[in-house]
Amino acid sequence: MSDDLSKLPMELLHMILNHLSMSDILTSMCFVNKRLRTICFAYPYFPFDFSSSAKKKEQFELVCTHLPHLSSQIRSLTFSDPCDRMMNIKIARFFSRLNTVNSTLSKLYSITLHSINFETWRSINDRLTLLPSLLSLSIDSSHLNDVLDISMVSKLLNDLLYNSETLKRLAVNVHVPRNNTFIIDPRPTATKSLIEHLILEGVKVEIKSLLKVTPKLKVLDIQPKDYQFIPTIHIHPPQTMCDLTIRMTCVTFDQIEYILHSMTQLTYLKIIADSVGYDMADGIAWSRLLKTVVIFKFKFSFKKSTFTYPPVDLTSFRTSFWLEEKHWYVTYDRCIDTGYSLLYSTPYCDSNYPLCYMQDSIITVSTAPTSISLLPQTNSFMFDYFDLDVTEMLRQITHITGCSLDDCGTSLDVKLSYAATKLDLSQVRTFFAFRYEIDMLNDAFIRFVRDLPRLCRLTVSTAVLKVFFNHQWSNITDLRLSL
Repeated sequence: MSDDLSKLPMELLHMILNHLSMSDILTSMCFVNKRLRTICFAYPYFPFDFSSSAKKKEQFELVCTHLPHLSSQIRSLTFSDPCDRMMNIKIARFFSRLNTVNSTLSKLYSITLHSINFETWRSINDRLTLLPSLLSLSIDSSHLNDVLDISMVSKLLNDLLYNSETLKRLAVNVHVPRNNTFIIDPRPTATKSLIEHLILEGVKVEIKSLLKVTPKLKVLDIQPKDYQFIPTIHIHPPQTMCDLTIRMTCVTFDQIEYILHSMTQLTYLKIIADSVGYDMADGIAWSRLLKTVVIFKFKFSFKKSTFTYPPVDLTSFRTSFWLEEKHWYVTYDRCIDTGYSLLYSTPYCDSNYPLCYMQDSIITVSTAPTSISLLPQTNSFMFDYFDLDVTEMLRQITHITGCSLDDCGTSLDVKLSYAATKLDLSQVRTFFAFRYEIDMLNDAFIRFVRDLPRLCRLTVSTAVLKVFFNHQWSNITDLRLSL
């Protein structure tokens, strides 16, 4: 094997290295033979992925040891493991090692940081001007217990928008108190952001102010601030903007029309809106607004006052514009007992389906041909709203990554047994048991949780924890107690 590898041209060896982690390269490939060792240490495209390659402390330390010699060869940096509580310490260790040896990440073009705290985020912001090749930055602080003040978040976001002369793509997911809005810092007129691709989740944005400072924006994914539109004052987006995703609550069609009025270059539009009225279910009005759009995705949940109204009529979505010109299809789901209803583009475009509201008998009407699946996917599952009689809804429970319990009562055993045999739980990583006390637990519950193969985060009460102590939990890396 060593001789065969020695004969391969360098270009082919680089192609092989492209599919390996930095840890694999430094701990395995470079020890095959002398030629491979030389090629490995000269490899110019190292992906520094600490979400998978640095699980063991010795691997992490080995990578940090080689930083003085390899820093200029690192192209991407990833710290992304929500179950690793040491992630912020690792990030600090990594950059402190660079400080010690006076190394630079001169060729680094991409950084992904998930589950980081406020201090880590701030330290990254301080280094932006020291990364001359950085093009893409993704930050996720949404799952931490840190409660970030909106003024702190605004300061950090403004720094990200303005302080880098190379950054083109920015994605930030934070958790701030409800209804707080990111305030755009009014920098000098000549100072403009160079961001082309912007995703902001967890914080509202005043869209007009944002567009004024991002003249090169092409892709935008935000939650606009709630406001009353003024028909005579329009938003003026960059002529380059062609892709828009917005998430809103209680929005009207007139407000959407106001936002889109000057966005004549849009080819992609996605709208996720809750608590809307029937004015959002007018296919004719939408067709007048979306003539230049190529891809239109949406999910509308209707407000409570519509629950007693007749079901939405999809006739206006069956025109030649929708079915023949655009090939866009819509589906309407309505719970007969409660009146809760959804109107959404088909295939379903959101990550979660509101199963907790869709119980008992469901009416589904669609304009889509039978060849297109109408079943939405969902990645979170609450046993409290799990109705065994709604078999059609249970078929929609796919790609589950999180489960939770609150109070299932006496039907818990039956639901656990059904879930264990009928649902795909192989990807579940988080499990929450909120109000369960020890007298409500039994072997079936313990066995169900223990048999989740990828479970790594468990949130339980102290009463539940006492029962769990009788079992092995080697896969749990993040334990949270509810006292």
